[in-house]
Amino acid sequence: MKDKPEYILCAALYVNDGKFHEDSVSNKETGYLICGYRHSHCFASARASMGKSYDHSLERKENVGFLTSKNRFVSRRDAYDIAKREGQLLHNMHDETMLTLSSECIY
Repeated sequence: MKDKPEYILCAALYVNDGKFHEDSVSNKETGYLICGYRHSHCFASARASMGKSYDHSLERKENVGFLTSKNRFVSRRDAYDIAKREGQLLHNMHDETMLTLSSECIY
């Protein structure tokens, strides 16, 4: 898989609970991802699984991004670069001024 180009798989929410998780993403030492088709699905899953302990600070910019084919969590900015390079931008809904990716742009 190292020789194949990295591409965007899905929307993701990074939850840093301070714990090591065996099957977590490769570029984070602690925490885990909640993935979904759209970021709103990630938030809904987080609220459903965490219940009253859901913290709205999870919705901050640094926690919202994408999962890549190389098992990395990347920011919306980095995801834009990857999606553009790999020809994944299907719709012109991305922010041309900030160059950030939205899941609506790729599927």
